[in-house]
Parts: sequence; structure tokens; C-alpha cells
Amino acid sequence: MPPITDIALAAYLHAEGIELLSVDRTEFPTKFLFSNSSPKVAECIRLYECGQAMVNTVQYYRSYKIMISNIKDSKNNRNVNR
Repeated sequence: MPPITDIALAAYLHAEGIELLSVDRTEFPTKFLFSNSSPKVAECIRLYECGQAMVNTVQYYRSYKIMISNIKDSKNNRNVNR
């Protein structure tokens, strides 16, 4: 699976328990790389793209905050390196 740059999709996959393997902060937009070892991944992406994704709201919010903090970290790192 290619890296994901859609933060809402990344949060949804994370909330669904798909393993986040790495976060590429070297360029913008931040890229999230998830495990593709489960058939659940393709189904989650299909549901998300069809607007039928259902998830626990609290878990999704926690996952979304984690993804946002990864993006903020990447912006702070770029500003330090200038």
C-alpha cells in the first residue's frame, strides 16, 4: 500500500487498529505508512471512499489527534532546519 497523505483516512485506519508502520516527515505533506498485511485494510479504504466508514468516535478523535501531532512535529522540524 502506498503512503497515505489524507489525515482523515490515516486517523480512520489507525482507529480501526491498522498498524502504523512509520511517518515520513521529510517533505510536505506528511506521509503515513500503514501495514498492508490484513485484508481489513482494503475494506476500510473502500468504506472510507464510499462514505460508509463507521468508527468509534472517541477512538477516531484520539487517532486524529495523534496524526495532527505528527504533522505539527514535521512542521516544527522543518522550521528548525532553516
